[in-house]
Amino acid sequence: MLARLVAAGELPPVDQRLPDNPFVVGPGVLNGTQWVDWTPGNYSDGRKVRTIEDSLHQKIPGAGHINILWSPDNTTTDPVGTIVESFNFSDDYTVFDFTIRRGLKWSNGDLVTTDDVKFAFEDLYEYPDAEIRYPVQLHSLGNPRFPVAELTVQDRHSFTLTFDRPYGFFVTELISWISTVGEGIFQPSEFLKQYHPRYTAVATLNDLAQDAGLADWKQLLQAKTGNHWQILLGSPHMIGVPSVQPYIFTEATDTTLLIERNPYSYMVDTEGQQLPYIDFVETTMVEDEGARNLKILAGEVDFQTSDWAKLPSMPTYVSGAEQGNYRVQLAGGFVGPPTLFINHDYDYENSNSQWQKLMQDPQGRFGRAVALAIDNHDVNDTLFFGQYKMDDIITGSDFDPAQANRLLDELGLDNKDASGFRTYPDGSPLEITINAIAIDPAGIDVAQLFSQYLQAVGLNIDAQGVEGGIFNQKAANNEYQMTVFWNDVPAWPSGISVDFWPSFKGAWAPESAKYIDSAGEEGRKPPAYIQEFFDIIVDRKAVPPGTPEGAAQYARLRDWFADNNVMIWPTGNIVQPIIASSDLRNVVKDDYGILFGWIHAIPQWYFAE
Repeated sequence: MLARLVAAGELPPVDQRLPDNPFVVGPGVLNGTQWVDWTPGNYSDGRKVRTIEDSLHQKIPGAGHINILWSPDNTTTDPVGTIVESFNFSDDYTVFDFTIRRGLKWSNGDLVTTDDVKFAFEDLYEYPDAEIRYPVQLHSLGNPRFPVAELTVQDRHSFTLTFDRPYGFFVTELISWISTVGEGIFQPSEFLKQYHPRYTAVATLNDLAQDAGLADWKQLLQAKTGNHWQILLGSPHMIGVPSVQPYIFTEATDTTLLIERNPYSYMVDTEGQQLPYIDFVETTMVEDEGARNLKILAGEVDFQTSDWAKLPSMPTYVSGAEQGNYRVQLAGGFVGPPTLFINHDYDYENSNSQWQKLMQDPQGRFGRAVALAIDNHDVNDTLFFGQYKMDDIITGSDFDPAQANRLLDELGLDNKDASGFRTYPDGSPLEITINAIAIDPAGIDVAQLFSQYLQAVGLNIDAQGVEGGIFNQKAANNEYQMTVFWNDVPAWPSGISVDFWPSFKGAWAPESAKYIDSAGEEGRKPPAYIQEFFDIIVDRKAVPPGTPEGAAQYARLRDWFADNNVMIWPTGNIVQPIIASSDLRNVVKDDYGILFGWIHAIPQWYFAE
C-alpha cells in the first residue's frame, strides 16, 4: 500500500520515514517467547483485520496512547524504550532521563523533538486559559497534592523529568496502556499551534471550533490534545491529529471505527521491514449479543476477544469454527471475575447509621461473614463450566455458612423480622440490593447467586442489573451499599492497572477517596483501617513494581484486601475465548496469561494468505 504511494510521489521512501535507530520487533519483544511462535510476515495489501465491539464499551483494537517504554505482556520487568532510544533513572527514583530516537517522525512527517515536550508543558499545562491540567501521573507519586515534575531540556533529543520525592512507580506509568502520561509528555507541537491562541488568532480558532461543533477555541484545543481514552474510544476530533503510534485513527461513524498503518511508524521487524504488516483494523459496533455471535459464525470477524466475549459462549464459538474459518482458544483475561463490593462509606454522614456500625466493627465480622457465605465453587461450576481458576482468590475464605451465621449473630444481627430475615440490632430493617453493572451479563448472574447465598444466612438481599451510566453516577454519589463489577486484577502486580482505588469500578469507599483526592477539602476523612490502604499506596508508588521492594508492597496491598473484605471475589483468574482467523499469524497461543497484551501486539500480526 505504501510502496504505491512512494511510486506516485505522494510519500518519501521508507528509509526517509524511519528513525535512524528503529525499534526492532522480533521474538519476545511485544509478547513473551512462550506465547507466540514469531516469524517475519508479509503485508496485507489492503486486507483489514475486522473486529466487533458492543456500543456500551467500544474501543479500537490497535489504537491507543503513546507508550514511552515497553515490556512484553503488560509486565513492568526490564522495560525498553519505544519512541525513546535510551532512558535511565536515579537510584532514588527521583530523576528520569530520556533520549528521543533521532529521526523519529509524527504521522504527518514532522520530526519528534523536545520542542514537542516543551509545548506540552509550557503551552498546554502552563497556559491557564486552556484549562488543560497536568496528567496526574506527572505529579509526584501520581498524586495531585504533590508538585509536578520539573522539566529540563538538554537538546533537541534529550530531556529530564525530576520529581520532589521517590517515584519508582513512574516506570509503570511510562509502560501502561491505561496511563495518559505518554500524551502528557509528547504533543505534536507544529500541528497543534494552529489550534492555540499563542500562535493563531482567537477569532480564527473560534470559527474552527464552530465548524467542529464545539463552543470555542478552548474546547477545540482540548479535543485535539487527546488522551488515551479519546483515541481508543474513537473521538472524531482525533482524526487527522498526528500520532507516533503504529496505527493512526482515520474514520469514525455511528457504526464503524477505522485505523490504518502509520507510514512513519518507528517499528521494523528482524528483516528490516517496517511494521505494521496489516494495513487496516476496522471495528464495527454491534449492540445485540446474538448479532455479534452471528457475525463470528459467518466468518465476518478476523479477531475477537472482549469484555462481552465470555466463556459461556464457547459452545457456540466452537461449533461454528470450521465453517467460519476461524480458530477458538482460551486465554487468561486482563480482567477478573465479577466481584462483590461492600461500600464502607455508605450512610457515613448519619451519626446513628446502623450500616456504619457494621462497617466500623474492629474485627470486620460483617465482611468476613459475607465471604464465608459465598459458595465459590458453585459460582464457578454454575456459570463458568468450572474453568475459572480457584487457587488465587484474594478473599479466599472457605464456604462456611455456619461460621457466617455465628459472626452475624455476634454482631447483634440475631433478631429476625416476620419474613425470617435478620434486622439491625436496633430492630430496624436490614435490606440491601446488590447493584450489578449491566455491561457484563455475567455480573448480573453472579449478583443473583450472591443474593441467594446471603439470603441463606438470613440477610434480606436481592440483586438487579443497572445501566452503565446510571450505575456509575449512583456509585460515585455513594448511593449503593453493595455492587458487582470486575477489576483488572491480573494487571495489579505490575501496576499497569490500579482500578482498585476506592472510587473506581464498584466504589467501595468513594467518599474516602474524594477526601484523599481533594487533600481533605471534600468527602469523608477515612477511618483508620481505610487510611492504612492509602498509606500502602503511597509506599508502593515510591518504588518500581517490578523490583523486590515493589513485590513486597504489592503483597501488603493484597493482604489488606484479604483482611478487610471490601471486595469479595467469587473465583480467581478468569478464562475467556479468543477467536482468530485461521490464517492470522503471530497471534498469542492458548492459555496466554494477560489478554490485553494483544492490543499492542497487532503491528506484528500478518495474514498467511
